[in-house]
Amino acid sequence: MTVSNRFRSLREKWCLSQTDMANRAGVTRNSWQRYEKGELPNGETLLRLAELGGNVQWLLTGQGPMLVEAVAPPDAASIPDNGDARAVMSYLQAENARLTVALSQAQGALLAERARRQQGLAEMRPLLAACVTAVDHLKQQPHVQMNAQQTADLIVGMLNQIQLAPSDSLAVPDVTPAAP
Repeated sequence: MTVSNRFRSLREKWCLSQTDMANRAGVTRNSWQRYEKGELPNGETLLRLAELGGNVQWLLTGQGPMLVEAVAPPDAASIPDNGDARAVMSYLQAENARLTVALSQAQGALLAERARRQQGLAEMRPLLAACVTAVDHLKQQPHVQMNAQQTADLIVGMLNQIQLAPSDSLAVPDVTPAAP
């Protein structure tokens, strides 16, 4: 199951429309649609989904259960006030365990986001180097004259033409100049 399928499955598990799911996650409907197409949300959105009971590890990797216990703020009425130190200690230990789970999920989501971004940068470095090399080769042609802005625009244009996904090959578009 792909990441996009997992986001859609979570929404369907909760019997929500894309609009309702987006509202609960604190994002726009368009953002939620992008998640269901495979784009990863930021760490803040993943944390909101974890607070709602979604398992961030499952959403990102497919490992573990789809849902986990939602972590809600403690209810003041549930704190023992009868002077029983053991009951208070037991309550605090349970709250600590619940908050530890929430923190672990948030940390996992942030680490996954950081790894995804680093992978994207690592994939872009060879492409950028290849684009710069191709433009340098082009500029060495006697009939081509480009200033720094034109060079930068050409490199950015080349990178924009490349629709890079993790499984794509690192092909550089042809920049052979047309005959004058």
